[in-house]
Amino acid sequence: MCKLAEALARHEPLDDIEGISYKLNGKIISNKPRDLRDINTLKPVSFDLLEMERYIFEGPLGKRSIFWNSSQGCPYHCGFCSTAAVYRRRWSGLNAASLLGQIKKLASDYNIDGIAFAEDNFFVDVRRVEELCRGLIKNKTKIKWASDARIDQINRFSGEFMCLLKESGCRKLYIGAESGDQETLDLIDKKIRLEDTYKTAEKLDSHKIISEFFIIVGFPLNPEKDLKNSLELIKKIKLRYPDHQFTAFLYTPYPGTPLLDLAVKKGFVIPKTLEGWSDWSILSVNTPWIDKKYLDTVNMYSKCFYLLAFPSASLRSSFKKGFIGLVYFVLHKLAGFRVKNNFFALPLEWKLIKIFYKLKIRFNVFKNIESFR
Repeated sequence: MCKLAEALARHEPLDDIEGISYKLNGKIISNKPRDLRDINTLKPVSFDLLEMERYIFEGPLGKRSIFWNSSQGCPYHCGFCSTAAVYRRRWSGLNAASLLGQIKKLASDYNIDGIAFAEDNFFVDVRRVEELCRGLIKNKTKIKWASDARIDQINRFSGEFMCLLKESGCRKLYIGAESGDQETLDLIDKKIRLEDTYKTAEKLDSHKIISEFFIIVGFPLNPEKDLKNSLELIKKIKLRYPDHQFTAFLYTPYPGTPLLDLAVKKGFVIPKTLEGWSDWSILSVNTPWIDKKYLDTVNMYSKCFYLLAFPSASLRSSFKKGFIGLVYFVLHKLAGFRVKNNFFALPLEWKLIKIFYKLKIRFNVFKNIESFR
């Protein structure tokens, strides 16, 4: 970015700037890709250049939480993920000493009490994480934190390491379970078995670390079967470990991903313009083999029936909050009846919940009412 800005300011040619594409005399030119640099060679973040209050929010981790990145890239090659195409399966992470320094400054200068490490693969270098945890404990840093993690990584962690995570302030892990269908897991090259997901849920629950499992539905191979088995996965884990959470997304084809060719064979049309890609979203329908009814089914079960039938501790505590607590409790009982009797006809409560969320988002009403969790 600096080289581009300097070249533009000096009216110099752009042909030696790696990692950019541009149009010259009507022709699109793509320069050589820029290599991934070790981020430890970059200058430290200058907090004073940022309007830090714009990035601070109240959330489950703390009253003054922030999203933070300590690494970039990922060595894995999941069939739906564009990270491998962007970073060519490479990874670079900030060393523990530098990261500890950043966290100390965030805590002391900006009163940050919660950090969500929002990156592609936080645990690639386990020694780095172990050193970070020991440093947080040694320095008595009062920070609660969360990060992403792979199922196969967690299942390799020792009991001692899990205790270290908990003691250092780890309260939540975001986990790509992706599917409850083994055929789909093999298709996307996730390198896990379905039983590994259940093992992870049990392991995290035993160490009192909440997981938020990410599920992707609508893959181009047997989407109905995949949805059925993924919903069954959610139901079984929520039944046994209600504090674990689930968020469902729709499979969305991206350039450079292994599944793109299969998506095209199944009828997906690749956008021809940048404008065609501009409204791409993992929350909206972009493929021809699923429709809005499919999406509504996903949300109805994951965001309503299973979530309310097996409430987390935070949701159970909401039952005591006056009128809205009574509403939650009634919805919980109704969802429990539906799940127990496998009766999901006439889902009027789901229609009302959708109206509630639309009003909340559009007009910012009910802003003091928490989302179901």
